[in-house]
Amino acid sequence: MDSDDDGVNDVVEGGNDDIDGNGLVDGSDSDGDGILDAVDEDPTNFGDAGNTDANDTDPADPNSGGTGTVGDSGVDTDGDGIPDSEDGFDGYGDNGLDTDGDGIPDSIDVDDDNDGIPDVNEGTVDTDGDGVIDSLDLDSDNDGILDVDEGGNGDLDTNGDGKIDANDTGYSDVNNDGQADASVDANEEPDRDGDGVPNYQDLDSDNDGINDVIEDENIDVNNDGIADGADSDGDGIVDSADADNGSFGEGVSGEPDNTDSDADGYPDYLDLDSDDDGVNDVVEGGNEDSDGNGLVDGPDSDGDGILDPVDEDPSNFGDAGNSDSNDTDPVDPNSGGNGPVDDSGVDSDGDGIADSEDGFDGFGDSSTDTDGDGIEDDLDVDDDNDGIPDVNEGTVDTDGDGIIDSLDLDSDNDGILDVDEGGNGDLDTNGDGMIDVNDIGYSDTNNDGQADASVDSDEEPDKDGDGVPNYQDLDSDNDGINDVIEDENIDVNNDGIADGTDSDGDGIVDSVDADDANFGEGISGEPDNTDSDSDGQPDYLDLDSDDDGINDVVEGGNDDSDGNGLVDGPDTDNDGILDIVDQDVDNFGDAGNSDSNDTDPTDPNSGGNGVVEDSGTDSDGDGISDSVDGLDGFGDAVDLDSCVMVYNNFSPNGDGVNDYLKIDCIENFPDNSIEIFNRWGNTVFKREGYTNNEAVAFKGISEGRANIKVDSKLPVGTYFYILDLGNGTEIKKGWIYINR
Repeated sequence: MDSDDDGVNDVVEGGNDDIDGNGLVDGSDSDGDGILDAVDEDPTNFGDAGNTDANDTDPADPNSGGTGTVGDSGVDTDGDGIPDSEDGFDGYGDNGLDTDGDGIPDSIDVDDDNDGIPDVNEGTVDTDGDGVIDSLDLDSDNDGILDVDEGGNGDLDTNGDGKIDANDTGYSDVNNDGQADASVDANEEPDRDGDGVPNYQDLDSDNDGINDVIEDENIDVNNDGIADGADSDGDGIVDSADADNGSFGEGVSGEPDNTDSDADGYPDYLDLDSDDDGVNDVVEGGNEDSDGNGLVDGPDSDGDGILDPVDEDPSNFGDAGNSDSNDTDPVDPNSGGNGPVDDSGVDSDGDGIADSEDGFDGFGDSSTDTDGDGIEDDLDVDDDNDGIPDVNEGTVDTDGDGIIDSLDLDSDNDGILDVDEGGNGDLDTNGDGMIDVNDIGYSDTNNDGQADASVDSDEEPDKDGDGVPNYQDLDSDNDGINDVIEDENIDVNNDGIADGTDSDGDGIVDSVDADDANFGEGISGEPDNTDSDSDGQPDYLDLDSDDDGINDVVEGGNDDSDGNGLVDGPDTDNDGILDIVDQDVDNFGDAGNSDSNDTDPTDPNSGGNGVVEDSGTDSDGDGISDSVDGLDGFGDAVDLDSCVMVYNNFSPNGDGVNDYLKIDCIENFPDNSIEIFNRWGNTVFKREGYTNNEAVAFKGISEGRANIKVDSKLPVGTYFYILDLGNGTEIKKGWIYINR
């Protein structure tokens, strides 16, 4: 280990990293060739291929890097090659660093910095990016609160120097492994807010939206969530929070008690109501707490413990750019509150919220219970009891009314409640817009907040198959007539959205809400949806609402080029109203719509000649009676004469425009086949199940039939096709022209 006996270990003369000074390269050996990855240029294969390293000094020359051989050269009791006079370790290797000065070298010390958190937990990461890895850093997240405290071991540091060692009363390390015996427990890394980031690496340990550095009254002038200043002694504690910036640790009595404004035994950075005034810190800090549980809501993209809604720099550790100030003072019970609550300090669950104000037995406050089913929203899988799980509805606000869909009883604001559009209207037996204990047959066996009978494989029915579930779709059957009209709700400005305010904030506008003072419609408040022909399919899901044999799309005066009973085309704004009938294709709704129906789709004698003879007989449930329905499925039969069209000219020149043979409507005939010939009758292309997918469509390249060479580009000219739709109809024949 010291080949020239000059007192300078070879690892150093070789220019290699030896963090703990034990004379050995540190790290793992992925390929098992004995060369550790840190110095292996080819860590996945045996050997060191690609190595171009040169030594800093010559490890075989005692005058290169050293000042000649040491006096006891050759005297090496432990046989590691390091003379006894220079060797601080009785065994293979050198003494190495002893960061915490406990007499146990870091190389065999299980807690190198004596903070009570084992090195195996802290690892080699450098959470705060200060150049000191967490296992050697006394303040791993640089919030000014020492790891010994955030790791739950502050009481063992009796002399307040930031370490647990022989200078502390009651200290013991019986097995001499470098970790205080009393700090060894089942929870080596406490995580107060349960966000997956341990307190000692978390810049907002209680998730109240107020950074720990602020709650502990440390210096953070730029408000980035990190204590300010340099770290002169390299112990990981910045000088502004270090009582001894010349040595490792804070020095005796250097670490003050953490700030505990209400003296309830929970420091402010772990206390959800720091002043015990009954107003949670998250509220006094002016932060969003949609479910009222005392915690900021949302993800933490950069894993620094500051959730994205309150993190001005969600991509990097810290809160750079933060300029927030609290609405009221969370440490003054008379600012935001009316003084301390009567039972201040009585806190059974230890979250810092006095029992008289705490509605939850556990960390956090009582959450909002939107639907009043006795299950708080943070535990309820269906917060509004509409039968659609929150995980499906998500946190989007489809209709932009300020109420996210999982709390909104009419997510698209068409006046038709989600409980109906989600396919669960029959479970709402009392008609209040919710499925709960007031409904006949209700059960919630697992007490998860969703009615058992509403759990099925299709939680979000999409009648027209356009990718927009009915409860978010303003034209659920895609007939070109907005749902709000088909259900006879009030829409004076004809924008596809029911009119009016929402006084009770349940997502149902007052014009269709039978109880605009409480969540839901009230008993028997929700009427049956309009079903003009009484066929069991409400008009908003019925393609022939009056059963007169004339599809609603036609009576509405809308274009249906293929005759399938549905409006055709894209839906740019994803509101369920296709662009061709949407007057506002960039925004949710149909603002500016002035269309009126050609005939009345709810009157069988307007546009039709009365109801068809088999009115109400509808095998596929699309609202079109069987006698006039040509398709077994949602929609009508496609009109072959107007639908299937072979585009006679195409130019396969690779410019991305008109490069292949397109056949309109061919996707409706999966059993089709096509054969293409040249003018001599030779087959140049043949395909079963032809589609307009460019990867398989005809692009003017021969498939090698007869005397035509495989993969050759066919010359410019006229070719002929035979198209069999595979449905028993007459075979179509014609010509096409290839132009390059």
